[in-house]
Amino acid sequence: MLGAGWPARSVERGELFRLYADGLAADVSPDIERVTDRPARSYRQFAADHRDACLASS
Repeated sequence: MLGAGWPARSVERGELFRLYADGLAADVSPDIERVTDRPARSYRQFAADHRDACLASS
């Protein structure tokens, strides 16, 4: 992708999104709940909860 002229930042984001799409970030640490006093949520739930903010920043 870099060879095709894509900015490095875009390539890095694409690689990160691929990890999520492949399910490699599906596990949630129990530390989240211990630190925040709230149950952890999936990336899908986070994205749904912050949909408007994510769309506004793109």
